[in-house]
Amino acid sequence: MNATSDTSSPAETAWRIQPQGDRCLIVSFGDQIDAAIGRTCLAAARKLRDAGLPGVTDVVPSFVAVAVHYRPDGLGNGPTYADLAERIEALLADGIQADAAAGREVDVPVCYGGEHGPDLDDVARAAGLTPDDVIALHSGPRSMVFM
Repeated sequence: MNATSDTSSPAETAWRIQPQGDRCLIVSFGDQIDAAIGRTCLAAARKLRDAGLPGVTDVVPSFVAVAVHYRPDGLGNGPTYADLAERIEALLADGIQADAAAGREVDVPVCYGGEHGPDLDDVARAAGLTPDDVIALHSGPRSMVFM
């Protein structure tokens, strides 16, 4: 199944739903790791969790997709892949509001050089940089991390 849905951004969010065995389906939002797609996955996972879909046992976001684990016997005769995919399509068609500030920011303390970073000079030399340049490159960018 393929669909698109309007989001809070001017761009459309496209997704594809595919089976992953007999107890899981995957909602894919792309094939390239990208912060915007990652935020969309987080928002879609939250929306699917909050919906309390019968038979769903877990919703797991990743960088580019959301895995929806389910029990086929969770709804009377059990939701089939097609039943669950149809419900997910309907939920996502209402829109996915990806929050630019999804998740939380964590500061990781880092020691450079000396006893706690004895290889700083070696790394700098191997990279053709000064130790200060290595520190600036390592500590400058923010990273999106999934756990």
